[in-house]
Amino acid sequence: MKKSPTLILLFVLVCIPVLSQSPLSRAYALLDEAKYEPALAIVDSLIKAEGVTRRNMQARYYIYDAMGDLKNALEAALSAETVNEKKSPWDCMAIVDTYIKMDDRDQAMKWLNLAVERGFKSITTLADSLYDPVRNEEFFINAIKTIQINTGIGQPAKDIQVSMLDGTPFQLSAQTGKVVIVDFFATWCGPCRAEMPNLKNLYTDYHGKGMEIIGISLDSDRDKLTDYIKKEDLPWKFAFTGKAWDDPDAIRYGVNSIPSIWIVDKKGILRQFDVRGEDLRALVKLLLDET
Repeated sequence: MKKSPTLILLFVLVCIPVLSQSPLSRAYALLDEAKYEPALAIVDSLIKAEGVTRRNMQARYYIYDAMGDLKNALEAALSAETVNEKKSPWDCMAIVDTYIKMDDRDQAMKWLNLAVERGFKSITTLADSLYDPVRNEEFFINAIKTIQINTGIGQPAKDIQVSMLDGTPFQLSAQTGKVVIVDFFATWCGPCRAEMPNLKNLYTDYHGKGMEIIGISLDSDRDKLTDYIKKEDLPWKFAFTGKAWDDPDAIRYGVNSIPSIWIVDKKGILRQFDVRGEDLRALVKLLLDET
């Protein structure tokens, strides 16, 4: 069974930095090879040694989900959510995904609403075909609308005042007349790196026509960031606080997964977020053409 894009993203963003050379990394490698029983044996041994932790139960979820064992997958996802003191919206989405596969729309609605209450805002995730069975349901439509309201679509963008890596100041509200892409990212984030060539092409094509990019790094190592920027020859503006997920602007914007891309129009109005690739290019072109 195909693994949910939502949960693959969660693994890439949350787990990889802490799993390198660990038993869990071996379990995930076995999972990728469809060697489910050996992967499950590693996870079960960790649970015996460490107890029920979020990471262990997430891994158990992935394995059972890939096996198509939805009952055990749901039990693992619920356990991961229960033991996580931070109450992440992404834990809720694992449960939503499972209930949708089980065709339990009432429970899917309950957990999707809770995910949104906890700050879930990835409309791109909800565009996946996994959610087609509930796409026209009232609760799903209302969740999309709530996300848009919560993120301030159509309202003045929350101001950002930061110092660039070179010490020069940047203020989002002072960029009137420009289309601005605000990109929350990190060098360790695979999907962030995958999006960089697209951003680079956009900058080449549209910076001279009034588009600006500000990259807000959620890295904790300044040298790794500067080395990455130099290696990839990225020409736009970058800010770095070293506070990772506790970056003040990331907190103010409610960023809980990356890349998190926000687009502000010439009048300083937040027009869209969570858009990438060709959709991002089309939106930038549209906004640059506006008067």
